[in-house]
Amino acid sequence: MLNTPIKRASLDDAYEASLVAPAVTLRAKMRSYETAARTRISSGQLIASTSANGHSTSFSTPGSDGLSPSEVVELWRELIDLHDQVKTDIGGSPNDAVVKAEMMARLVPCFESEGDFSGMRLVG
Repeated sequence: MLNTPIKRASLDDAYEASLVAPAVTLRAKMRSYETAARTRISSGQLIASTSANGHSTSFSTPGSDGLSPSEVVELWRELIDLHDQVKTDIGGSPNDAVVKAEMMARLVPCFESEGDFSGMRLVG
């Protein structure tokens, strides 16, 4: 699962890109990113290297560096699903700025906690 700052930054990127002419809806921009990411993984492999005269090509498994292509598809699908849920919850016809603000409010980091038993003594 991707961390929240990556999701929030991706949402900001998509929102800002949706405002550039020709302007599209936030959902349409996120769908275009999702489609591009999914197309990238349709073969299941990435080209790692090629050579010209020897006609050799080597492939690698996605995900060896940074976000894997599958994680990028999951990122956009999660944001699109959140977008749809927010629009349903708000009702009416909210504009993209309102939807984005509510999406950002719902994308909050999760924190883990665990017990610290370092000061305990073992009796026995």
